[in-house]
Formats: sequence, structure tokens, C-alpha cells
Amino acid sequence: MPFGVADEVCNIRAGIGSKIRAGLTDDEIARDLMEQFPTDMATTMSVVEIMRKQVNEGFAVPTQDTITVEDANGSVIINICGGHKVNNTIGGVLSALLSARLGTSVAMEIDPYRIKLDLPGKVRAADVVRLIMDLDPAYVEPIIEMSLKHTTFFKWKMIQVAKKFGAINTDADYERISLQRLLDVYEGTPMYDEAVREIFQDKLDIGRTVDIIGRIDSGEILLAAGKVSPIGMSGFVGGRDLVSPARADASIIEALKQRIMNDRVILFCMTCKKWVSRTRVSRVQEIPICPLCESRMIAALKPWEEEEITVAKKKEKTADDLKRARRVYRNASLVLSHGRTAVIALASRGLGPETASRVIRKMRKDEDGFYRDILEAERNYVRTKRFWD
Repeated sequence: MPFGVADEVCNIRAGIGSKIRAGLTDDEIARDLMEQFPTDMATTMSVVEIMRKQVNEGFAVPTQDTITVEDANGSVIINICGGHKVNNTIGGVLSALLSARLGTSVAMEIDPYRIKLDLPGKVRAADVVRLIMDLDPAYVEPIIEMSLKHTTFFKWKMIQVAKKFGAINTDADYERISLQRLLDVYEGTPMYDEAVREIFQDKLDIGRTVDIIGRIDSGEILLAAGKVSPIGMSGFVGGRDLVSPARADASIIEALKQRIMNDRVILFCMTCKKWVSRTRVSRVQEIPICPLCESRMIAALKPWEEEEITVAKKKEKTADDLKRARRVYRNASLVLSHGRTAVIALASRGLGPETASRVIRKMRKDEDGFYRDILEAERNYVRTKRFWD
């Protein structure tokens, strides 16, 4: 979610909080919100109820000038309306610093409105507040770049860029490539710089993060430490997030479209099993066709599913291999039947062939309806993935 949309949520929170303190009833506040935003009474009331609980129980409300940092049963939750890129950047900096200090890995989970860090019990919200207060904005970018080197995502990005540069064979096995070897050979080269640039551009927002840290340092943004609040809990216990209408507005749908169109996808011919194409979703033809055998049985795989190509090519397959190969065939069958529409669904986060098929079968009359169904499926994936990861 873009920073601007998440920032508006802070505006809405502040407005609701003011109305609660002014003595307005939930019904009055909900009706006022419904005049401003395209939403229904049930959704609006659920938001107002969370906000009233937040205010009545004495918790600070996270807004544009207040960030709350909360203790939550083995975790620390930072409530900040930064959007995905800003929160990913801040979370990455904090997890890198905490990991270095504690000598252990720090798990991180983000959404547009909060950052969750899984930490040892001895680390409290007050400790994280001190860490943020001591952070020099000038160190944000170097800390992020340094921490990237130790992530599997950076390994994947380095390999993809190396393949584009011709430094690695396009059929090279991801699992057999040593990240340390790649760094030893290519660190400081244009190829390394391109991998870092793509991650900074696609996944992070250094500029806004530096600005926020600077505003914290100057006192423009306040940090408040305490126990976990209703807003903090709403993002991680299956509760509805603040301002999460059943019908996504136009800006959210447009952001989703742009993200999916910019996502990369691997096209693999399941007939000849020779043709592989790596491209962006926006460049996929309406009806993908293999240029080698003219088959339309084309699987659309996410970048981290590249290993499935090796499995599908195997002549002798184990029981697990057969299961995975059938999943790839199901993927290709969807593309055969629905073309680029299937590629868009399959490129979405958390949507495998079965879920993508259900989304496509709804056959919405308008394009926005199709993307709303994708958004709902992605949200359901985020809500439930912790039970089957």
C-alpha cells in the first residue's frame, strides 16, 4: 500500500479519536464517516468500536505525529502509518540493529500500519524506543544495504540480475549457488549495484524513512511506549484492520494493479518443456504461446517457484514430485483457458492454482471487480498463512 493511503488512515484515526473525546456516539461517528467514504455501516462500526476501545482504555492513538511502540507477548509492535515500503525499511533497520546487538535472528512482520518484531523476552518496547531515538538518519541506507547481504531475498535478486547480465547461466540451479561467492566476486560492480537499486526501488522507501527518523529526532513525531493496544492487536489476531472496507476504493485497486503489472513472472511451456521466459506481467501477451512448439499450455510461475520447472522436467518423479508437477499442470491449464487473466491471478501474492481458479470463475463483469477479488484473496492469505506456513 502506498504511503499516501496509509497516511490518510492516520488522519481518519485522529478524526475519530477527536469525535470520541468530544462525546459523539458511535452511530453519529459512523454516519459521518459514511458520508465521507464509500463503506457500509457494519465495517464502519467495527472501526469505530476499535477506536473507542483504544481511547476509553487510555491508549495513545497512532497518528501522523505519534508512533506507539507496544509490548505484545514475546513481540514488540510499532504502530506507524507508513505504508508497505516505509514500514519494510524501518523494520529492516531495526531488525538488523537488534540482531547485531542480541546475536540472534529477529523475525519481522509488517503491514501498512504496523511493524511486528519477534524478540527475546528481555527486550521491551522501551528498549526499541531508545533504539529509534538513538538512530542517526544518515545511517539508514548503509544499515539496510549491509543487512540485505544476509537475506535470501537478496540472493534471489542477485541471481536474477546476474542472469540478466549473462554472468550466470539462465538454467543455473538457485539452491546450488553460493551467495557469499556471488558477493566475493561481484560486490562493488554494476551488477551488484543494480541488484541493490532494484530492491531499494521496488521494496523500500529510504527517503521517507530518513525524513520520519529526522522528525522523531527533532521532536515533531512523538514515540510512546506501553502495553499492546486494540489497534496494535487488530493486525495480528485476525481482527479487521483500521479502515478496511469490504469494497476497496479506487486508489487501492489502482495500486494493486500497478504492483501486479510490475511483478515478475516465469513462463514455462509444459508441452516441449524447453521454453522458459522471464518477464513482467505487463509484458505478457493476451494469449501466451510457446515460440518453439506453438503450444498454449504455458505455466505462469512466481520467481521463487523456479525450482518447479526442474521438477516438471524430471522423467522419474517421486510421490512429492508428482504432486508438485500436477500443480504446475493445473497452473498451465488455467493459462490455456484464460490467457493473461490467469497470469495476473497466478502472479498475485498467496494465490496458487486453486485459489486463482476460484477468483477467475467469479467472472466479474468489470476489471475492478476482478482485482477486488484478488485483493480479498491476498488478504485472506495474509490472515491465514501463519496456520499453515
